[in-house]
Amino acid sequence: MFLILASFNSFAAITIVQHILGLLTGGLLLACWHQILRFLEVGAIHRYTNKIAGVLLLAIYLLSSQPIVAEHELRPEAITPFFAVLDIFLTLKFFEQRYLRGKQWHSAWLGAAVVFVSFFLLSLKPSFGLAALFATLPVLLSLFHRKATWIERLILLAAAAISALLLVLPEHHLAKSDSMATSFLPETLFYVHANLIADQMDEDIACGDCGQRGCEWLDRIKSELREEMRRSWELNPNYRSLGFDPDYLMYTSEKIRQWREKFFQGEDAKRFRFYWYYAERALMKHPARALAKVWRQMRLFYSARNPAFATGREIALTEPYRRTVEMLQNPAFRSTFLRFPPSKKYEAACASAASAHWAVSQLQRIRRCNQVLARAYLPVFCAVLLASGLLLCSEKLRFAFGMLWPATLLIYSYNFGTCLETAIIHSLDNPRYMTVQFSFTLLAVFVGIYFLMNPKPIVSAKPPMAKLM
Repeated sequence: MFLILASFNSFAAITIVQHILGLLTGGLLLACWHQILRFLEVGAIHRYTNKIAGVLLLAIYLLSSQPIVAEHELRPEAITPFFAVLDIFLTLKFFEQRYLRGKQWHSAWLGAAVVFVSFFLLSLKPSFGLAALFATLPVLLSLFHRKATWIERLILLAAAAISALLLVLPEHHLAKSDSMATSFLPETLFYVHANLIADQMDEDIACGDCGQRGCEWLDRIKSELREEMRRSWELNPNYRSLGFDPDYLMYTSEKIRQWREKFFQGEDAKRFRFYWYYAERALMKHPARALAKVWRQMRLFYSARNPAFATGREIALTEPYRRTVEMLQNPAFRSTFLRFPPSKKYEAACASAASAHWAVSQLQRIRRCNQVLARAYLPVFCAVLLASGLLLCSEKLRFAFGMLWPATLLIYSYNFGTCLETAIIHSLDNPRYMTVQFSFTLLAVFVGIYFLMNPKPIVSAKPPMAKLM
């Protein structure tokens, strides 16, 4: 963003760049689809059908409303799909070059690219940490393969080291001067799990295990926390799986903003230690409750109608632009924002858009396609899991499916990893965690159906899955 602003001196340039990346994401989805087809030998009729399916995949993504809306926002969700699908494409290419074509030199450089993009994806959107790990797992396993040369291992290890030096270490260093970097995680864990933590406080007060400050002090915190939870639900009942709004507790509640002075002698360090302590204590004392929370969150995604697909007629833009204008009025924000000359023009444009009642509409045919795919995701996923169980029981079947099976599981692992990490730390009731998955969720349904239809696979001299071991 800073590079774009410095180069073009305009906020509109950010949107243009993000739209270009959105178009490239569609191209990468099509490339992933063609890469999947390389694992299979099919006849002329099947090839023609597959080309039509690829065009349909591209059309659904490019004409759906939610990627277009996301590309207008100054959030990581605007560009995360591009790098997520790029990571999938590079990993599929790695599968082909190493386990199907046997080109170890090419696969080493592709593996290095997978490692770098995975690190970048993790830096861009931490909720993709597990998904990035799943993408790099085949690359990491190749390090221990008995036929791997020392040059291959050196390239992959160098890629990991360079990625850490360029992405992880600078971010870690810069985070030392950013108060948000130290406060975000403990506050998120405390407020998202506020109901579990309040129950734990009740138990501690009942048995007199209240620490040095005493039960009266802890009871005051617990009472205010429960009161604000009830108030948050009255104002915003959108977090239905939690029963309260953690965003209200974290960003809006005036009572909780006063906690630092009221309960912690004005020291954030003491407050964060308290948050960490009770988040850990609630988990250790009642792991079943924490697991139940994760299960409820996962069910939001793995439901009869997958929420990653936008099925509405249009997305109204009035409220997002109104919130943007409201955010720009924040004094702490304006002290920095107004130093940039185009900021006033940007603020005026947002205010104008907030009063214009604009909306991004979605074609009826695309809407119907998304409705069908949303309902198809869960049964296709379950069928893929069932087929995978059968493949595990038969080496002959694994040999017959070749690299199509691990490629399909890789794509589905992106959804699973992203949802699991979000379910543990936050809540999938937040639509941002759903819509950011649209690109590879769409790809997963197409590839899953293709895997279950199973034309004759390309097989190598040895079973590919045996090479992975």
